[in-house]
Amino acid sequence: MSHIDNLREIKKHNQDLYKFYQLPFEKLLKNFSTMPKISIDYALIEQTKNILVQPLDVSFSDVGSWDSIYDIMQKDENKNVLKGNVLTTDTKNSLIFAKKRLISTMGLENIILVETNDAIF
Repeated sequence: MSHIDNLREIKKHNQDLYKFYQLPFEKLLKNFSTMPKISIDYALIEQTKNILVQPLDVSFSDVGSWDSIYDIMQKDENKNVLKGNVLTTDTKNSLIFAKKRLISTMGLENIILVETNDAIF
């Protein structure tokens, strides 16, 4: 099944989603948050009779929680996942995401810290 075939099937089974696929790429990115909240399973795969399944031997993680993000990401020597401007001292088994600010930790273990635009939680 080609990309064109996929688009035909999406058009046939989900007009709301199909409208977004007609947008120029930059506009699609800009409007991504307004796209219908539907998985490809429900939008296309469960609707079509025109599908090909190919076995593939790869690892897969349905990244739906901070624990699963921690599991798949590269860790440092203290088993921390650190992204952004992060300084740690005696911090172990933690996931720390800094977006704009410096996050500094000392003596933490098994903690998730995530900076958003208005808070660190």
